[in-house]
Amino acid sequence: MIRPYLLLFLSGYSSAMLFGVCPITSPCHCESTVHIKCNSRRLKRLPYLLEFTFIWKELDLSDNILNHLDGWEFQGVWVFKLDIRSNTLTLLNERAFSGTKGIQFLDLSYNFLSYLPALVFRHLFMLKHLNLANNR
Repeated sequence: MIRPYLLLFLSGYSSAMLFGVCPITSPCHCESTVHIKCNSRRLKRLPYLLEFTFIWKELDLSDNILNHLDGWEFQGVWVFKLDIRSNTLTLLNERAFSGTKGIQFLDLSYNFLSYLPALVFRHLFMLKHLNLANNR
């Protein structure tokens, strides 16, 4: 018999995650089913994979050439650590992180951000660490 708390815990996971199948295709890859690596791929925009709902410990988008994040870019994504450092970000839409759940660590360092909309982080209720070092 499955205990109710276990059922609640598992209900947030996709079937792919439960069975250990990596839900990601090229240009990204999985280090495990909860560590998604899209770093150093020369990405100009977020990959299509982000339109699916999964729970990840880490989503690494570092060392790409992302120059802006539009509104709702991460809708449906549940991730604890989001790494977007070392890109060419100059603009964050005030809704860039709307629809995102679970972010505790957000790294936006080593970009070209000189302005942040007043409400850009308003949906990040669990945020514990924000790195904005080495921006403009």
